[in-house]
This record gives sequence, C-alpha cells and structure tokens, in this order.
Amino acid sequence: VQAYSQEKLTLGLSAGLSKPMGDFASTEMETSADGFTTGLAKPGLSVDFTGNYKINKNFGLMCLVRYQSNALDEDAMLGLMSDAISSGVSVTIDSKPWKTYSFMGGVNHSFPLMDKLSLESRVLVGASMVKSPDFDLSPVYLVSHSLVIPKVKAKLFFQPYLEQG
Repeated sequence: VQAYSQEKLTLGLSAGLSKPMGDFASTEMETSADGFTTGLAKPGLSVDFTGNYKINKNFGLMCLVRYQSNALDEDAMLGLMSDAISSGVSVTIDSKPWKTYSFMGGVNHSFPLMDKLSLESRVLVGASMVKSPDFDLSPVYLVSHSLVIPKVKAKLFFQPYLEQG
C-alpha cells in the first residue's frame, strides 16, 4: 500500500505473513558448535515501512524499517522437554514471540513496463536485532512455586539483505 508519493519521494507501508523456514521453524532438537539450532517458530506477522528518494528516472536511494513477530510453538517446546519432565507431572508454558527489528538502506532500480507499471530491483544492507522468546514453565501440581527460565537478552548483528522484485 503506497501511502505518500511525490515526483522524487515515495513512502510505503506493507504487511503480510511471516512464514518461518529451516532451523527457525524446526521442531527437532539438534545441536551444533553454536548450540541448539531449533527455533520452534510459528507463522506470524511482518510489517515494512519503506522510503524511496529518486535520484533520476530509474535509480533511487531506499530505506526500509521492518518489524516481524513469530509465536513460539509451545506444544513442540513441551514435546522436546518431555524427557526432562518427571512422569506424572503436568506442565504449562507461557511464552512471548520471537521479535525481529530490521533497519536497512541501499539502492533501487526501476524497470518501466508500461505507463504506470514497473518492476523494481533493490539491494539493501543493514542491521537486525532479534529477540528470542521469553517463556515460563509451570508444573501444575505446584501452587506457590514455578520454574522460571531466565530471559535471553536481544543481540544485535548485521544481516545482508538482497531482494529482487
């Protein structure tokens, strides 16, 4: 959805489904040199805000701000932990989602097809901050005690982002 446009400046807002793939969506517990590789992520929401400043008719400078949220697959998490939980004990889980914040900038090129239709190619690089989910496990038979898993702090890392569209 294009929200604002002038001859040189275009602002846009878009939203859609965020479908996790690979290790991020995996529900199988695997270990690697970096630790566990399962993300247990479920489909979620992605929202992009873009700004494009045209340098000339076909080339421009672009920035993108993205927010993405994916719920934790709580059933898969409990399944992976079933061996560590004593038999006869029921456990509930309360979790918050994976959250990703991305800030990117770069260049784009428009390929005009018709008067009001064109293809756009862009190359963007930037930084992303990913916050892993916080979650609490609570044994059902305990009323006044619950097991709390420590929260994992968000980490900042650089993510190359290439898009052709």
